[in-house]
Amino acid sequence: MKTCFFINRLLSGGAQNTLAAIVNGMYEKGEKVEILAFEPRKNKDITFNKNIKVTYLCKSKDENFLKIIFKLIIFFLKSNSKIFVPTGDAGIIILSRFLSLITNKKNIPWIQFHFINSKPKNLLKKIIWNIFFVNLNILDHKVIFCSKYIKKLYVENFNWKKGKFIYQAIDTDLISDSIKIKLIRKIKNKYKNEKIILAPGRIDKDKNHLSILKAINILKKDNIKFKLLMIGEKGNSLKEVKSYILKNKLNKNIRFIPLIKFQKFLNWLVAADLVVLNSSQEPIGGIAFENMFLKTNYIISYQTGWKEIIQNKKDGNVITDTFNDFEIYKRMKFVLNKKYKSNLKNKNYKFIYKNFNYREISKKWIYEIKNI
Repeated sequence: MKTCFFINRLLSGGAQNTLAAIVNGMYEKGEKVEILAFEPRKNKDITFNKNIKVTYLCKSKDENFLKIIFKLIIFFLKSNSKIFVPTGDAGIIILSRFLSLITNKKNIPWIQFHFINSKPKNLLKKIIWNIFFVNLNILDHKVIFCSKYIKKLYVENFNWKKGKFIYQAIDTDLISDSIKIKLIRKIKNKYKNEKIILAPGRIDKDKNHLSILKAINILKKDNIKFKLLMIGEKGNSLKEVKSYILKNKLNKNIRFIPLIKFQKFLNWLVAADLVVLNSSQEPIGGIAFENMFLKTNYIISYQTGWKEIIQNKKDGNVITDTFNDFEIYKRMKFVLNKKYKSNLKNKNYKFIYKNFNYREISKKWIYEIKNI
C-alpha cells in the first residue's frame, strides 16, 4: 500500500527535515512512498532517497488557485497512493481532507505546527474551517500529533478523540556525516576573540527573540566579549527586534545571518559557545534534538513541547520562564562559564539516539499506516 506525504513547501525547516527522515526510513524498510509539495520552491538541502518520487504542484507562486485545485484533483485521482498524509499547515490539511473524500482515499493529518486558536471571519471560510479542520475526528481515520503537548491543546479545544502522537525524528547518520572539523575551526577563528551565541529560528514572536535581546543587554554589562548570531528567515517580529537593537545600542554585538543550508548550519551549532532555544510556542522542534545529539552548549525553554524531552528540569540549562530576561541571562552565564557537564551531554546524546533517530520513528509510522 503506497502512501503520499503532502506538504506545503520543501524549504529547510524542522517539519521538512523530519518529513525527509521519516520517508527515507520508511523507504529503507521496503514501504512505497511519494511526496507532493504544494509550492514550487525546491530546496536541495532536503534530501530524499533518489527512488522516492517528489511532485511539485505549482510552477509559480502566482498560479491561479482554481487551476491548482484542478491539478490537485487530477493528482489524487491518478495517484496509486491509497493513503494521504497532509502536513505543514492547516490549509494543506483542509485541501487533503476534501480531496480524499471525493476521491475515496484514506487521510491521516499530521499536526507538526502550532496550536491555531483563531477562526476565519468570512462565513464561507468559517464553514470550511469547521467542517474540514475543527471536526477532524469525524472524517479522518486518525490524526498524528508530533508531541503530547500539541495533542493536548487540540484535543481539549477541538475534541479530536482519534489523535495519536509520534515524535519528530532526526537523521542521525546525515547529522553525523555533516560535521566538518575544518568548517567548525573556520567559524571559531572568525570570532576568535568573542563568545559565539547562536539564536536559531525564524524571527517570529513565537521564537521570542526579544527576551533573548533583553538578556543579552544584561550580559553586555558583564564585560564579556560576544557576538549574538541570529540565523533564520525574516518573520513577524523583525521590525520590533531591530528597533530594540537600535534603541539599546546593541548593533556591534549582533549579526543577522540568512538561512544557512541545513548540513552547514549543524556545524554552526557545534562551533557556538552557546545556543539559545527560547521559543514560547513550539510543538516539539527538531532543533532541540539536533543540539542534544551534537552535545552542544545550549539553553532551552521548558514552556513548550520541549519539556517532554528535558530529562531533568534542574540541569541548569533549562529556562522555566521564557519571558523572564534575567532568568535567561542566568542560564546564559551558567553555560558560558562551562558549568554544563559533559556527562549530561552524553546522557542527552544517548537519549536522542535511542528514541528519536529516524529508523525508530519510521517504524511507528509504518505501524500506524498499516493499522488504519
